[in-house]
Amino acid sequence: MALADYWANEFDFRQQFDRINSFPHFTTTVTGVPLHFIHARSSRTDAVPLLLIHGWPGSFVEFLDIIPMLTNPPPHKPAFHVVVPSLPGYGFSPAPKQPGFGTQEMARVFNLLMVKLGYLKYLAQGGDWGSIIARQLAVNHVQNCVGIHINLIVVPPPKSVGFLPYLLLIYAGKGSYVLSKQELKWLEETQDFLKQYTAYQKIQATTPQTPAYALNDSPVGLLAWLYEKFSQWTHHAGETDLFLPRDAMLTNVSLYWFTQTIGSSMRLYKEDMTIQEDGSVYSPSISARITAPVGCAVFPKEIMKVPQSWAKFYFNVQHWAVHNRGGHFIAMEEPALLAEEIQACFGAWMEKGVVTFKTE
Repeated sequence: MALADYWANEFDFRQQFDRINSFPHFTTTVTGVPLHFIHARSSRTDAVPLLLIHGWPGSFVEFLDIIPMLTNPPPHKPAFHVVVPSLPGYGFSPAPKQPGFGTQEMARVFNLLMVKLGYLKYLAQGGDWGSIIARQLAVNHVQNCVGIHINLIVVPPPKSVGFLPYLLLIYAGKGSYVLSKQELKWLEETQDFLKQYTAYQKIQATTPQTPAYALNDSPVGLLAWLYEKFSQWTHHAGETDLFLPRDAMLTNVSLYWFTQTIGSSMRLYKEDMTIQEDGSVYSPSISARITAPVGCAVFPKEIMKVPQSWAKFYFNVQHWAVHNRGGHFIAMEEPALLAEEIQACFGAWMEKGVVTFKTE
């Protein structure tokens, strides 16, 4: 495996570690939960706080390129004080010691972290699990989290039927939602992903400890397990590193290896997902209604995509953007594109007064 050979013999982790250390890192304990986080403040007096939340198999490394774009943008673009925590059980944030620590608990701890930093009002952005955690913030901590932006939009159909039957209703012209050709294509691609590429979800949602022993024992095994996702979920034409920097990806993998957190990271699937009667994996978190403003960005190689009308059934969608490039790991693939997307969404909200940072 050429990538494994490069990782073992040519990859310069010391150089990457120096890059990581160029950012301001901190650790703290929030209600007994130890956390690692980056806290990069802007020099702009009009900057507002922004929480960036990663997912699996990502880490805070995903956001390294985008942080300076958000803290130090051109004068005509909004600036942010950026906070990037490591999810508990990921990288430098130690794993929870007791069962029951899912996305709702992570949202609670992250909200308390932002308040502890003095940010009584803030915005949040996330993809993958970060999207779900951001949604939990918008549901349960709306007094502090005044708006969110997500780049993985996962919701059930707005009908009490299964995903595939609902598709058939649409094709038969009996569905209550009129969908575009593009949206029908999204549903076909999503259905294909759910049928063909979610074995990892079922394993990690049922018996995460079993693969954890193997992946924690073999660096090549760990690389193969994670590279599969980086390869399949990014927007590229044959060579992953055309759109995903190879060293950034290997830095992310190395972080899992050196901190031995692959097992604790997979545990989140067991804490937050259940297996349905039909064998599908389901997270109750995706059904929550959100009244706070929500921004949504759709990228062509995202693993799951739903129609705008479905998102509006569950969310107070105040921003909807469809892009022609990018995938699941958009912060690493196209950091400038994601920065522009975040600035366009939140900038418009602040200008129109959709969100405010005044405290009572």
